[in-house]
Amino acid sequence: MPDSARACRSSALAALGCLVALAGCTHARVDDGYAREDSAVDVVANAALARRIEPDGPIHARSVARDELRAVLAEELDAWKSPAELADYERALVALGLWPADRSLRAEAIAVYAEAIVGIYLPSRRELLLVADANEALGSTPLEAVPGEDIETEFALCHEIIHWLQHQAYPQLMDPDQIPKGSDDLEAATEAALEGDALRFGFDAVGLPVPTPEQWEARIDGQFSDADGSALAQAPALIRLSLGFPYSRGFALAWREEFALLETPPISTEQVMHDERRHEAFLQMDLTQLENRLPPGCRTVQRNTVGELQISILFRDLAADPDPAIWEGWNGDRYLVADCAGQSEWVWWTAWDSARDAEEFAAAYRQLAAAVAARAGSALPVAATTQRTFVVVTSRGLAQEAAQAPPPATRVSDPVTLRALLRSAEERAASE
Repeated sequence: MPDSARACRSSALAALGCLVALAGCTHARVDDGYAREDSAVDVVANAALARRIEPDGPIHARSVARDELRAVLAEELDAWKSPAELADYERALVALGLWPADRSLRAEAIAVYAEAIVGIYLPSRRELLLVADANEALGSTPLEAVPGEDIETEFALCHEIIHWLQHQAYPQLMDPDQIPKGSDDLEAATEAALEGDALRFGFDAVGLPVPTPEQWEARIDGQFSDADGSALAQAPALIRLSLGFPYSRGFALAWREEFALLETPPISTEQVMHDERRHEAFLQMDLTQLENRLPPGCRTVQRNTVGELQISILFRDLAADPDPAIWEGWNGDRYLVADCAGQSEWVWWTAWDSARDAEEFAAAYRQLAAAVAARAGSALPVAATTQRTFVVVTSRGLAQEAAQAPPPATRVSDPVTLRALLRSAEERAASE
């Protein structure tokens, strides 16, 4: 590798929504809008050989300053969700207790990602941006866990090239228009598969020994534990506690499954978090009937799935030393947040593997209810009611509408079925 490439610093950061954050190098690798052949052609060839995906053309890349990167991130967020949609999404997260009302989701995401990213591949543009002032990047990043400064640069570039190759071979996992709305848990699971795949084959591409999942997780934990003073360290728990997830757990999946991973990717964070539940089916609930029962004057703000990862973040954020058993019996969930005369009202149906798991979650949630209500700005705590293996969590304003049998649900374990269900729900909502 040319000496000019040795000066590059690598970085990778988790995505928000459809953003896929990658590792990158300085503008020395870019010439006239394309990756320079003299510095990148060997890396492209090695990455393509390791990943067994033939490139369909040159990599389109350009250099940007960090200020421009911030502007690009803002544009991508606005393309992912309009300002009104993002405001509704943030409002829903606040109602559930997952986001503090006094912090801007948009501003926090841009601050964290713009601080540490030195390169980003944008599926919506099919373009790779490399940060010109990359050496000024702050914060700890997963690819800096790769041993050796010299190999770090090549590994970083291989990582982003593999993401570019993934987009060619698996567009359904990366094209923004193919990602169903209201699918946070599916998106987190998909991101873990993509990042894990890029990490796993990045080691092959640069000729490094592949670490075990335990070795890699220890490196990742070490990197993220040293982020004092960064935007990441000051970010709310939803960003802070989810950042390393796709890199540590995703790598563990790719280490075991290799080329098979993206052929049948995980569709829930439960499938990512538990090796023994890799293809575990869960209940995808349909809240259409509940939505049709909303009182006059209520407008749907958000429909989505929390998932096991975000449930764990909720408790780790608001409870002192929570027991993982609280969320490990997850068997599906779906929530609906509505605006009723300016007040946020919501219903969250959760399914559990057993009646004992349901009772365990309900009991733990009741202890958390006051903290959730305080974060949401509600004077009244939310209620958690158990129905066999289901727990329905609801604000007081929709308690009557939620006092019904559990909603219709389909047991799913594969991405095709889940995506079809999500798109069907999306189409019904759009037609109303």
